[in-house]
Amino acid sequence: MFFIIPLLILAGGIALLGRTPFALRMVAAALDILTIPITYQAIQVLFGKRTALLAAFILATTLWPIHLSRLALRVTMLPAILGLGAWA
Repeated sequence: MFFIIPLLILAGGIALLGRTPFALRMVAAALDILTIPITYQAIQVLFGKRTALLAAFILATTLWPIHLSRLALRVTMLPAILGLGAWA
């Protein structure tokens, strides 16, 4: 079931923005931007505010999440989806 969720999200982005690489990159970028507050909320519930701020800062400034989101890979959606699951 998990493997279908990123594909449905990408299909929604393609339906809205057209069949272009730009559409895939915008969906990946939007999810990666949303990953930062999702990570903050999930970590805050589990470990506290200071740890949540540190985790959000590291996620926002680390090279790999930024680089992989530019490639529009499905794996970049994993932190957002798992963060929502941990937060719920």
